[in-house]
Amino acid sequence: MDRQMVPAGVPERRMTAWHNPTKRAQSVVINDTGNAFAFVVQPGETKELDSRYDRAINTRDCGREDCHRTGWFCTRGHDGNVVGGGAPLLRRVGHSDTLDPSLDPDAQARKSVEAEIDREVERERILAGARARRSAELEEANKLLAGDRPVRGKTGG
Repeated sequence: MDRQMVPAGVPERRMTAWHNPTKRAQSVVINDTGNAFAFVVQPGETKELDSRYDRAINTRDCGREDCHRTGWFCTRGHDGNVVGGGAPLLRRVGHSDTLDPSLDPDAQARKSVEAEIDREVERERILAGARARRSAELEEANKLLAGDRPVRGKTGG
């Protein structure tokens, strides 16, 4: 709304700029006093939305004790750890919020890949041990077949 067009005594709307850093469109459904509507922010797009919807878009834990007295999550717009909301992957422009790893699809994918690598390393370690044992058994059998070792019950001479 143009500032010159706002009548005297009417509070000016505050806007928050939201950026979508992901490769997928992010949408959030807002239920404002029974009227539901959706915002869509395309990949790489920054869109200004009414600030009264900030908590519906991102729920943050700012870690401040004064905010925790009023509930579990920040109600005052402090920077913090994004722990939920309708579109937790959207970023508030000009703020240093962090995304909880449990909500970060890239972090989840990395964690999954790291777990698979750990499983593969463990499989290789187990296989290497089995191969070493099998190699030692074969070497022992070859020695017995070659006569390098006395057979039980026989003496040399």
